Amino acid sequence: MSSTRATATLALGFWGSVMFFWGARHLLGAGFFAGMQGTFSWVGTATPASIWRFAGVLLWIIGAVVLFVMA
Repeated sequence: MSSTRATATLALGFWGSVMFFWGARHLLGAGFFAGMQGTFSWVGTATPASIWRFAGVLLWIIGAVVLFVMA
């Protein structure tokens, strides 16, 4: 495997992991805490919790697909 390809593979795996865990954070963190505190997100913005959950789902799915393809 060439050095460029190895670097690209590592970078893709890293960003897949970041998207997977960031998505889970939005799902479990923002979605859960926003549900407990009302309709707004826990980060103090006026973004509805449903937007955070939707973003979390998208990031989690993209990250999971990238990690699956990398395996």
